[in-house]
Order: sequence, then structure tokens, then C-alpha cells
Amino acid sequence: MNTCNLQESHPLLTYDDIIKHSGYTTLDKIHHVKPGEIFSSIVLVDTIKEVVTVKQHAQMAFIEVGDLTGKQEVIFFPPTYKVYKHMLKEGEVICLTCQRDTAEIEINAKECQKIKVIGLSVEHLDEKQ
Repeated sequence: MNTCNLQESHPLLTYDDIIKHSGYTTLDKIHHVKPGEIFSSIVLVDTIKEVVTVKQHAQMAFIEVGDLTGKQEVIFFPPTYKVYKHMLKEGEVICLTCQRDTAEIEINAKECQKIKVIGLSVEHLDEKQ
């Protein structure tokens, strides 16, 4: 399999100029985002894992997103997921506004910590233009 052809056909290549010149944060740079800070990224939705909360029996989701630089899990808590669920589809390119959580998840003693990101809003790119 030729990975060059896969890279050339990536859906985000269409938005490469916008990503580079409009202040969007690429996923390889979110470690520079301070805890509590809000940022926006243009990403491709890879997978959606819906769960139901125990206490409120409300739907929330863990969304795996990616760009040309990496992948990141984004957590959508019930109120936000209810509003944006219809816009979150696997294979869809979206503008995602997130907040880096102030609490980090410890992976193990040898690794630092996994960055926890909370989804705040979703826009389709045609709405931003």
C-alpha cells in the first residue's frame, strides 16, 4: 500500500491553507495549550463512542478526531453532546472548539500525563466561510 497516495487524498488537505494561516491549533500542538485554555482545531471525526451516564442516564460521547499531525480523544459531556450530536458524524470534517481540561489523566509512572480535552462546540466548515 502506498502511503503517499493516502496522504494526498486526506480530506483535510483541502483545508490545509486555512489551518495554517487562520490560527487553528493542530493536534500536535495541544500540549502547548495551557490547562483551562480554549482552542479551535479543524479535524476529521474518526470514531464516536457513546455512553450513558449512571446518575442522569444522559448520553455523552468520546470522539476520536484526527488531523494531518495526530489524533486526540475529545469528551462531549451530556449537555454539549445533546446540542451537537447531529453534527458529529464519522468521516466528517469539522471545526471543533475545545477546552484543555485542568485535570490530567495519569497514564503510568513512566509517562507524563495524557491531555484531556473537552468539546465545547462544533461547526461545519461551510458555516465558517
